[in-house]
Amino acid sequence: MPAPAPRKLFLGVTGASGALYGLRTLQMLVAAGAEVGLCYSDAARRVLAEECGIALAEDPEVLLAEGQDPARVRLYPSADIGAPPASGTALGEAAVLALPAPSIPSPPSPAAGPASWSRAPARWR
Repeated sequence: MPAPAPRKLFLGVTGASGALYGLRTLQMLVAAGAEVGLCYSDAARRVLAEECGIALAEDPEVLLAEGQDPARVRLYPSADIGAPPASGTALGEAAVLALPAPSIPSPPSPAAGPASWSRAPARWR
């Protein structure tokens, strides 16, 4: 019986903490045998360079763990609106987005009373 075809996925990575989550997610997907279409935003590339010392140009090998096969990853430029994943028809079996973890304050406690509600963002009132 032939081996099953590898799973095909798309991983889109944005800036801030998304760059780091995307890096580890990519390594885990490749370790699991997936073929990954990959797009790093300009902000995510900057975070990789500044915080991880990784300069991502056109070769995704710099993102992979030692011994991982770079042929399993296809890197697409973020500005290429003609890239297959941009149409949404070539995403594979799934699409994963690694986004920054936002710093959102918690809604005020109802026990704190109406005075605290006035300081809450409008969307919580």
